[in-house]
Amino acid sequence: MDAGFVVLRFSEDVNASSIAVGAFSLVAARGANVTAEGVTFDAALDAASSTGNATQVRIDLSVSTLNRVKADAGLAVSRSTSFLAVAAGGIADFAGNSMRQVASASAVAAVSYVADATGPVLQSFALNMTSGVLRLTFDEVVARATFDATQARLVNAATGATVAVALDAVAVDAPAANSTTLGFTLTQAAANEVRARTGLGTTVDNTYLQLLAGAIRDAAGNANLPVTANATQVVQDALPARLLALPRIAAFTLDVDVGTLLVTFNEPVRGESFDPTGLTVQAARTSAIESVTLTGGAVSLVRAEAGDVGSRVVRVDLLQDDTVSLKLNLNLATAQADTYLSATNATVQDMSGNWNAPVPTNDARPSSVYQRDETPAALVSYELDMLAGTLSLTFSDVVDVSTLRVQSIALVNAGTSYALQSSTTNSTDGLYVVIDLSVEDLLGVLRVPGLARTRDTTFLTMDATALDDFAGLDVAVVTSDSPQQALAFVADTAAPTLVSFDFNLTAGDLALTFSEPVNASTVDFARIQLRAAANATDAALTLSLTGGALTQSADDRVLYVRMTAADFLALQAKRALATNASTTFVFVDGLLDDYFGNTLAAADATAQQVAVFGEDTRAPTLVSVSLDLDARTMSMVFSE
Repeated sequence: MDAGFVVLRFSEDVNASSIAVGAFSLVAARGANVTAEGVTFDAALDAASSTGNATQVRIDLSVSTLNRVKADAGLAVSRSTSFLAVAAGGIADFAGNSMRQVASASAVAAVSYVADATGPVLQSFALNMTSGVLRLTFDEVVARATFDATQARLVNAATGATVAVALDAVAVDAPAANSTTLGFTLTQAAANEVRARTGLGTTVDNTYLQLLAGAIRDAAGNANLPVTANATQVVQDALPARLLALPRIAAFTLDVDVGTLLVTFNEPVRGESFDPTGLTVQAARTSAIESVTLTGGAVSLVRAEAGDVGSRVVRVDLLQDDTVSLKLNLNLATAQADTYLSATNATVQDMSGNWNAPVPTNDARPSSVYQRDETPAALVSYELDMLAGTLSLTFSDVVDVSTLRVQSIALVNAGTSYALQSSTTNSTDGLYVVIDLSVEDLLGVLRVPGLARTRDTTFLTMDATALDDFAGLDVAVVTSDSPQQALAFVADTAAPTLVSFDFNLTAGDLALTFSEPVNASTVDFARIQLRAAANATDAALTLSLTGGALTQSADDRVLYVRMTAADFLALQAKRALATNASTTFVFVDGLLDDYFGNTLAAADATAQQVAVFGEDTRAPTLVSVSLDLDARTMSMVFSE
């Protein structure tokens, strides 16, 4: 179905030149009606050829036949829906014997099937600006239900287009079956945008359709290939003469500091009709490459002058997302020289109900007044997640994360504090910064008693050097006199687990590695039990420690225990315990807590086998000798 051919295999050598292509039909199942439910090959368009194997013949399907197959949603969409029926005399062998009929009830099932893997390609289109309808023609059958008109653009040239309009559809034709053509009706806004653009959609020479990848799929679900096609027909729509009397934008003022846009018209307009999404702030008069189209905003009317009747000035309080988008673009709205406004012709109505005249993106209006950002970003709120190890900051203004200096941020509580040292962020510029706490900083906080254990013990200070906003202003300071409490706090509720342990029989040293930093001050030595087997309980096969010397790794995840001399001698006296890796296990249920008080709990009574076992390589030494001549005995004491 991808390359468009069928290979026939016969029980004996056949004469390929004798084939009657029109005798072969594809059906979706045995017993299907060939005439009503199948597709018969076209003797005039489909070509048969020898494959070099006398028992095989290849039929190359024409585009017409292939599209007839694809138009049937249940035919040849898989191997299980691909069967071949043959009329009598479909082909003959070299002795002149004609092939017998293969009725639909006995149709031959496909032994192999290759699905269509090539996306459809737009070949041509026609535009009717009177009705606002575009009719598209593709090289294969397309699934109309998958069409997304927003992935289509009308442009004025095949390459290097200077005028472009993004389209949208109010309706898509829905005939009974899919085909190679598709028609859709433009929304009023899209049609008006086309009408408003000079040199677009008036002749076939300035009317091209860009179809982006994924705008539509074929019957097999393959996305279309991106293409720009020339119109084969354009029906013009004359511009109404009353356009000259429509309300027009006379001036505008953008204040990025407070996030407001004031738009002044040449006549009073209706506030309830105003649609902020019709406005685009752009960096150049003739281009919208660097631009932000508003996604909404709170609209209110302002009287321009005392003598005005009605309201000529519209105020738009920008949405936060739009303000952020403006500030993130360093080439847009940074000064009066890079602040322009364009508008669709469906942005606002005058008092008579007439829609405004458009301001095209290739002839945008310059700003009359510009107010730069002069207010520093301030910390609005933050959340500390000690389980995930993240500090999430929310600011009032866009911040430049490349200026982050974590050393200027500290967690404080009741006279205790910890300033971050080495934490980092992967956040992008914006209102939100997520700091991933480093091992060093996470331990630094954990090792300060009473700090960041609950929301009530989590406060933050921030120096001016912590961050800059996009205007280069230092972030607002959060002082130690008035530290900011966390909006939300997630405690570490996960109990530590023993990951592995090593044992050195020479010195009686255990190295216990845990899943997280642990608090060595909570160790209960009696909870360390050495076993000769995972579930050993016999006294000769187990030993519970009575004490020991403790040290920890730099990240508090490894606990080093040196056994007492008494415990070590007791271990050596148990001949079946800890003699090699196979007889060395440890059980540490309830041994210690992490810094949040979560106690280590074993999943069951099974002990964990040693990971690295160090043999006893130290020879015993004679500690002392006692000689009793009267009793004729000599007692010797050894080091082990």
